Amino acid sequence: MLLQKKAGKGVEGLILNFLGISKEDPKYKEKLTKFWNENADKFICHEEGTTERTRNPQHFLKRIVDLGMHKSVLNGFLLSNPYKLPINVNTVEIYNGKEETLLDYLDAIISNPDNEEKYNIPEIKSLRRLLLMGYNAKTAAELKK
Repeated sequence: MLLQKKAGKGVEGLILNFLGISKEDPKYKEKLTKFWNENADKFICHEEGTTERTRNPQHFLKRIVDLGMHKSVLNGFLLSNPYKLPINVNTVEIYNGKEETLLDYLDAIISNPDNEEKYNIPEIKSLRRLLLMGYNAKTAAELKK
């Protein structure tokens, strides 16, 4: 659990370093949020080969869910304040020829009974509620309307 807690801070540190800013900047969280929202569609994870737990390529938000790190990386960093720091969670990714957002991904996880061993379904449902209520999460179909 300690490693997962450090993961959110590590990701935050990487982005801060990339942007050339530090936590001493009183507006660093706003700058991180702006950077994320301007580049959300570019946060794609690539691996040499695939693993059992992830697909390749895969959007960063979905990868964090697959690695079971959504509480530390999402809740502890990117999803820290939906009112002051609203990040875009509606990036559309094409997977198997179909458009998919993070909400679509979570819905697919929840609806598949085989996923109960791979994911903590109550936590996934809680994340889904947070995304809907705080971050205006949409399915790919809803974004087309």
